[in-house]
Amino acid sequence: MSPTYSAVAYDPDISGVAQGNLVIQSSNAVFWGQAGEFSLPLKGLRLRLGGQDDFLFLEHSDFLGRSFATQDRAVLSDPNLLSFPELVDQIQGIGRHKHKRLRGWLIFLAIGALGIASLFPLRTWLVFRVTEAVPRQWEQDFGQALWDQMASELTVLTDAELQGQLDRLVQPLLRTTDDADAFQFHIIADESINAFALPGGHIAIHSGLILEARRPEEILGVLGHEMAHVQRRHSLRALVQQTGNQVLITAVLGNLDGISHYLLANSAFLLNQSFSRSQEAEADRIGLETLRNAELDPTALLDFFEILQEQEKRLGGAPPAFLNSHPATHSRMEALRKQIQTAPPAEVRHLDFDLAAFQTLVQEQASTITK
Repeated sequence: MSPTYSAVAYDPDISGVAQGNLVIQSSNAVFWGQAGEFSLPLKGLRLRLGGQDDFLFLEHSDFLGRSFATQDRAVLSDPNLLSFPELVDQIQGIGRHKHKRLRGWLIFLAIGALGIASLFPLRTWLVFRVTEAVPRQWEQDFGQALWDQMASELTVLTDAELQGQLDRLVQPLLRTTDDADAFQFHIIADESINAFALPGGHIAIHSGLILEARRPEEILGVLGHEMAHVQRRHSLRALVQQTGNQVLITAVLGNLDGISHYLLANSAFLLNQSFSRSQEAEADRIGLETLRNAELDPTALLDFFEILQEQEKRLGGAPPAFLNSHPATHSRMEALRKQIQTAPPAEVRHLDFDLAAFQTLVQEQASTITK
């Protein structure tokens, strides 16, 4: 009979924390208690210390938000865990962790010595460190969960021919990055001129933006800008920025429990966020450089902003949706012009893409769905 360990469980279906027992079976870690029974596969299981290293956490990338925690270190000697070589490596790493913990406490003591009043100038550093500490796979799983939620509420155009044309259009951008597999592009049936990116790589563009474009490079300029938001983890950083100092400090010390639960609980913040001026400027710069690396006309992004300004005039001063979340200030446009003018000469190739046919298909699909 397998030994049992006192444990607690976190899960989206559980209100708060559930107390119960944990058993390690031949292929699963199983928790049961008054809240019910939950399991995590041993294959792909992640073991880590948390809660000031008082708890051992069991997590799995396929079960976002579900984790088991126990203070009984005897579980690390469970024969079923030890039968998986990748878990043995993690257990050995946990044994080495105690030596690294001292460095974390030195950081904590240094921050305390500076005093609370001196903490605020350190927030930028703390936010950066915590954002970088969040695993990329967790961010992708987080973004996938957000997209699944949003896709059920939006009108996503899923026509295979249309998606195929979009996938072909973005290939020049994807060839410029090492993380091309992380990106997934979608078209939303919406007349507003807008686009957005979620943590991890989901990028959506409104049909209205596609129909307003005068050349395909303008669409790619916007998508390159959105890719930069993903690559620089701007959405995740904006969410981390909202957390309290105590959560940030404990996260820097290696305890990501508080920050991960905060991110999950406040994911709705991302649906209405606006990026900071510095983040927009960075996305502009990287997006423009992406166009250059793809050997596409770098003026396309600037041309698109001019389209937005023209529409703003037509609407009597009401800014397009894209400008609400991506303010196109005069200084931003001037920065783009300066970047274009000062950049060394680059080869620009013709983009072989039938924009008119693409727009016609978008119009047909959007009209069919919205009728």
